Amino acid sequence: MFSYNRLNKIFTLLFTKSFVPQSELAELFNVSSRTIRNDINELNEELKKYHGQIILVRGQGYSLQRKEILSEIHNRITTESHHAYNHLETSEERIKELLTLLLFSEDYLSLDELCDTLFVGRTTLLGYMRQIKGLLKKYNLTIKAKTNIGYKIFGDEKNIRSCISEQLINKNSTNYITSFTPSEQKLFKNLELDEIAQVTMKFFPPDIFLISDFHRKNFIIHLAISITRMQNDCALTENIPPTILMDMNFQDAMEQLINYLEERFHLTFPLGERRWIYLHFISNIPQNIFTDEVIEEIEVLVEQIVDNIFQIFDVDLRNDPVLKKDLFQHFSTYLPVKEILKEKNNPLLDTIKQAYPYAFQLTLLAMEKTHVFHKYNLNEDEIGYVALHIASSLERNKETIVKKKKILLVCGQGTSTSRLVETILYKEFRDRVEIIDTVSYAVFQLKGEQQADFIVSTIPISNAKVPVVEVDFLSLKKGIEVIKKMLSNDNRSSELIKFFDSSLFFVGNKKIKQSECLKYLSQELENKGFVSNQFYQKVMQREKLSPTNITSSIAIPHAMVENITESKIAVYISEEPIQWSEGNYVNIVFLLAIAESDKKGFELFFEKLYEVMSYPKVEKKIMSAKTFEEFLFQFA
Repeated sequence: MFSYNRLNKIFTLLFTKSFVPQSELAELFNVSSRTIRNDINELNEELKKYHGQIILVRGQGYSLQRKEILSEIHNRITTESHHAYNHLETSEERIKELLTLLLFSEDYLSLDELCDTLFVGRTTLLGYMRQIKGLLKKYNLTIKAKTNIGYKIFGDEKNIRSCISEQLINKNSTNYITSFTPSEQKLFKNLELDEIAQVTMKFFPPDIFLISDFHRKNFIIHLAISITRMQNDCALTENIPPTILMDMNFQDAMEQLINYLEERFHLTFPLGERRWIYLHFISNIPQNIFTDEVIEEIEVLVEQIVDNIFQIFDVDLRNDPVLKKDLFQHFSTYLPVKEILKEKNNPLLDTIKQAYPYAFQLTLLAMEKTHVFHKYNLNEDEIGYVALHIASSLERNKETIVKKKKILLVCGQGTSTSRLVETILYKEFRDRVEIIDTVSYAVFQLKGEQQADFIVSTIPISNAKVPVVEVDFLSLKKGIEVIKKMLSNDNRSSELIKFFDSSLFFVGNKKIKQSECLKYLSQELENKGFVSNQFYQKVMQREKLSPTNITSSIAIPHAMVENITESKIAVYISEEPIQWSEGNYVNIVFLLAIAESDKKGFELFFEKLYEVMSYPKVEKKIMSAKTFEEFLFQFA
């Protein structure tokens, strides 16, 4: 009826209620209040021709006026809303719906049938089909078409299930752990997901079985997939490898759960189905049944990783017992079943690479130099999980890794005021400053600066030997801004700027391949004597480990080699997107050549890069830079 479905839903809600608060609408549709205001304005524009209007009544909410003349519109919307697919508003939603239909269909689906279902034309649908064919390649699945009959997906059942789990379930949803989303309930429409969750909780009570909430939800989803597929006569019949011996408490609980599900849904779980369920359960469960040899090997792996991080990057995490314990637990959970599971896809990989690029690169390069790593042939999905533990350790150890500025707080207004100023300073600069003492002016005259880097004072001080930031209790924000500038001018920007060079900045307006771009930049670095002729080869070897694109526009290729004479970062900004990995393109390339003596420069660059990625507008301005000066102004 209206231009998009949310307007239909808002209109229907306002028609059935006297008042609806703006906050209620925003929460219901998971959008901002500003979006709701825009929706109401658009509705009012469309309601003008029917002489209707939505008004806002202070303290009560939105109210639909003259409902009697709008009843016909309400009836039309109500009738149309019964159609199962009229909620599809974007091409992404329609592609996902099309994939769902194909994955769960037992028969061929005709082109006309799919067009009618999704409300799109034949040309549009064929375009969607091409995108789905590309997506299915990674699962070794294909779409077969029969003339005048339709389309159907073919491939191994376990691959179909992997596609369902990874493409149709949004594991990044903020409510993934706490509830079942409407899309999940629709996907498994013949099941009561809450019932399966309760039964799982019954046989695996959380106070006895140490299962993470995320893994527990994953397991429930896999149970739902198993039951649904068996109900459609798609039980796993291919040869599923046997599982390793589980802790008997887990095994007994699992058998009881499967027996219950068989009786509840009138099914018989064949051996292949049972093994598939076991595999998706035990991959994240600590079992503590390893031999001394396996335990020793995992301990060696953990020690080698933290040692390599220290040797390569001069970042010392060797004395972090929490990190070592977490890594041991992680590897002892996963490595014994890796060969059975084959691949453990990481739904958070892209997020990890973007949010923790420094930790990911540390982990990747440290593990690449670990001999046990090569034995297990871990992929970047698994490395992403390890990088989360490294990122946590970096945060825990930030006080010892990053030197804090020492502040002496001088306050003449008494304890309550000084405590307030302390609180504000720690709130704003917790990871960057240390308040070594809080003193009155009289004590300051007696003791002096006490080895402070600078002084924050609520009263004027003219005889100090270190910088003084005077803050007004009634206008603390101004003082905070001054402190920010002092902290940002602690030579970090100048340290970063020295890595860039105008002769290593390039803008291209023609299509270029990844290998061509990297060879060109490597050659420029080599011509200026910064790297050897082996650098390009090492960079390409690094790309094979894991593609270095970290956002939809930025790639950070690099190689840690010993014969770099001076740290430099070559920059290539391409007006034409460069294909960096399958389905991923970038416009900004930072080729890092970091010398052995500049290990901290690696961390410094990633800190600045994270700031840039946090502000998409800055990223776009960098992409549009035409000169070295424009680039440096935006980046540094």
